[in-house]
Amino acid sequence: MKRVHCCLLALLITLPAVADWTLAENIDGVLMYDSLTMGEFEYSPGLIKGARARLLRTSSEQPDGTLIPYAEGMQVAGELRRGQILLTPDSSINGAWAEFVVHGGSQLRLQYGLCDIFHEKGGEGTSLGITVVRDEDVVAQSSVRLAETNWSEETVNFEGGAGDVLVRILVEFVGHRGFNWSALVVEGDGEFGTREEARQLSPNGKIVGTMDFTPAPAEKLVTARDGYDALFYGDLPYINYAAKGHGTGSQALQVKAGVNLYYVEGASMTRLWSEEAEELGVVFPETSAVYRDLWLCRKYDLPYKTACSMAHCVPFLPDWAVAKYDLGLEDHSVREPKPYHASFIKPMTLEIHKRGLDGWLQPFRDQASILVLGQEDEIALWDDQSAIAQASFREWLASRFEGDWSAFDRYVGGVRGADSFAAAPYPKYYQPHEAYGFPQRVGFLKLAWATEANAEYLAALRDHCNEVAPGLPVTQRYVASPHGRAISGLVDFDYNYCYGHLSAEGVSGNYGSGRKIWTGIYGHCGVLPFPRGGSVGMTIDGDIRRAQMGEKEWELNVFTQLANGCSGFEVQPFFNNWGPRWAGGSLVNSDGTMTENGRASQVVMGKATALAKYMQHYDRFEDIAVYHDAAFQTRASGCIGMGLSQSKVGIYAFIRELGYHCEPLTTWEMTVENLRAHKVLVLAGSVPIAPEVQDAIREYVAGGGVVVAIYSAQGQGFPGCNGWEFSGPVAECAAEMSFTSPPARTHLGDVLGVASGGGAARHTQIIGTEYTYELAPFNALVDEGRWANQEACCASLVPADGAQVGVRFEDGSPAIIMNRFGTGMAMTVGVDVGLVANNLTPDIPYTVFDDLFAGLGCRKVYDTGSYFVEAGMWHTDAGDKLLILVNHDEERAHTVKLPDGQDVTIDPWRAYTWTSDAG
Repeated sequence: MKRVHCCLLALLITLPAVADWTLAENIDGVLMYDSLTMGEFEYSPGLIKGARARLLRTSSEQPDGTLIPYAEGMQVAGELRRGQILLTPDSSINGAWAEFVVHGGSQLRLQYGLCDIFHEKGGEGTSLGITVVRDEDVVAQSSVRLAETNWSEETVNFEGGAGDVLVRILVEFVGHRGFNWSALVVEGDGEFGTREEARQLSPNGKIVGTMDFTPAPAEKLVTARDGYDALFYGDLPYINYAAKGHGTGSQALQVKAGVNLYYVEGASMTRLWSEEAEELGVVFPETSAVYRDLWLCRKYDLPYKTACSMAHCVPFLPDWAVAKYDLGLEDHSVREPKPYHASFIKPMTLEIHKRGLDGWLQPFRDQASILVLGQEDEIALWDDQSAIAQASFREWLASRFEGDWSAFDRYVGGVRGADSFAAAPYPKYYQPHEAYGFPQRVGFLKLAWATEANAEYLAALRDHCNEVAPGLPVTQRYVASPHGRAISGLVDFDYNYCYGHLSAEGVSGNYGSGRKIWTGIYGHCGVLPFPRGGSVGMTIDGDIRRAQMGEKEWELNVFTQLANGCSGFEVQPFFNNWGPRWAGGSLVNSDGTMTENGRASQVVMGKATALAKYMQHYDRFEDIAVYHDAAFQTRASGCIGMGLSQSKVGIYAFIRELGYHCEPLTTWEMTVENLRAHKVLVLAGSVPIAPEVQDAIREYVAGGGVVVAIYSAQGQGFPGCNGWEFSGPVAECAAEMSFTSPPARTHLGDVLGVASGGGAARHTQIIGTEYTYELAPFNALVDEGRWANQEACCASLVPADGAQVGVRFEDGSPAIIMNRFGTGMAMTVGVDVGLVANNLTPDIPYTVFDDLFAGLGCRKVYDTGSYFVEAGMWHTDAGDKLLILVNHDEERAHTVKLPDGQDVTIDPWRAYTWTSDAG
């Protein structure tokens, strides 16, 4: 079709326009439905809308002749035009048909362009396919792409016949990013028809709006079974694989990429519950995209996973309810403040949330569904300064200290300005408060209260979900929250998810990434209770949040997680719709073809899901317990405790690479009874340990327990060297206090055999009686500064009377101290083993600790004979076994003996699986 040049277009616009009608004036005569399921959209005067599709006027004329926009940014090159409309598809996958009848017409005239705000939102454009049909014959066609923020013009002629014509406009996304604020003026001659006339002439008229998208009850459901380490779909274990960042109606493409779980993140009830119908509650309209997606999920055999109106530890409730019942957080916000953010600590919030769930859960009750209560939750980012929150905290304090104010006063180093729990000063966030002698302990107590309160809220929601939708799994999703294990354990979710993909971002990464780019798997999703899952992808740096991966990276990511008990996966984004930082993560191109990432997804996830039948029980001997202050820290060090450092992530990597499993213990689990169920307790990755936890450790060792305490490079000290008295940043407390300068009122020096110790230093050798370990490879990494930027050794380690120096540094100073305490033993290590292991796999320290753990009776489920080859084992009730082997050596192949005596050679970053029934 001929396009008009800009100069001619400017001239034409100044001439009187001759048009019998405009589409803007006749919206009520348009038939509109989605192109995928023929679902008819909702009609109201001058407005048609679907899930995201819209047809409405975007400019209106004032009495003085000026035009005003429907919303800011809807001008095109700064100009509004009379008759301007917005016509958008239903999603990036699902186009929309707009059809209308013209009597006696001969042409359509179109003016179009992208709104000025379009590119700011990252959109790629809109396409229009225009077809004119007379007596079932196509008499004119045109295609228009709106790709520029300036006005263009198109004329579609359909002369040469008499009678009515049906104009069909198919509007679709170009690409999958942003939104479609495109401007369109449609006008013509003749007479505009009615919606019913359009329905009569439409080739889809008989089926539009007639399809019932309310699916029948599912024949098989997703369920959680007690005693099993994976969810089930029907009668079979379920390896679930979901994608984020996709449009409604993308089920066919997701299946093509290997996805088998349809996940809607960020879903909330905020728009489905009106104040006028408060008693009625949440109601899904029949035209809701939820019904169409459920219908498509049934068609493609995809269970539907949905958020339940909560994220970032904040319930998402209707604006009017938050305002009416004063439910908002006060003097604090999580991410950007929103009027629908509510505080879980306020009792009415729970009541409103439960009432909302009554209606929200109805579409999913008898479907194959999974419910997600929270997303990206990290309680250390939450606060509420309301009177209700303050009263709740004070009540909790009174309960924790059994009403004994003097005990509380001693615990926090004295309280100025108060002499009762009812008047105890309430901190802002988790920051020190000048009223307390040991202000850091009050931050510790407040975060403990917030963690328990959040767990109580989630447990109440879980119970309510079980009542409204019996049998549906209730799950929780974190990103890299150190509090995830504590909250999941307190609530007892059916399934738990956390970050765990590859990350090559190095020391600047939030997640403690080092040279071994897969270790987040161990320190994040790998520490959650079962069943559990993690993410798939590779972060390069702060700018490239996801990169394209091949089969090798996919296999390293997915099979390492399978070997660590994960049975579920998430990938993001499905489409390139989150901007340049996330573009590399896409599985599908804008034209629907698979990217390299998508092709690898098909292959590797096909291999993984084929193993599901073996994955009923994950084998592990949790002889080793690990504790640090994980329940009381954030990802950064600006809050309470210390951030998720390489020390913390690396200690889990170290233990798994040795071939053992560990049980991470939260502060609530640090009891003597729990500790005695393990053969050894490893204290690693942190410095501060609460006094009551120290008491449990002391009693455990005195009664015959074994402790291995490892120097923390981030804290520059040893676990338990202080008792939370220090009033400055916790990451500096070891350097300031150590064990004796000034004397700490509570510490583990007597247990660990340490008189003083701390600071950071570079050493070159660790010398034992039978070995010498060279630290040069690690020191070179520190000098490079990409993967590590902290020295791995303590500056000073002075043994207490009676303790023995077992290993020394090259200058003769102690590197490892052995100490008898009661009938037990402590080994204090002056090297940050986790930091080293998160970057390198040195044979000598690995062998030393392997021998130590084996000598204490710790067991492996399968010994590969190589610290580079990890083994994970699953089995079924019938006794069939699945062995997963992953070679983590990037450069060399490794040969491993299988249970049947055969040898297998595994290439770098590849996996191998063996099953007992293979023959």
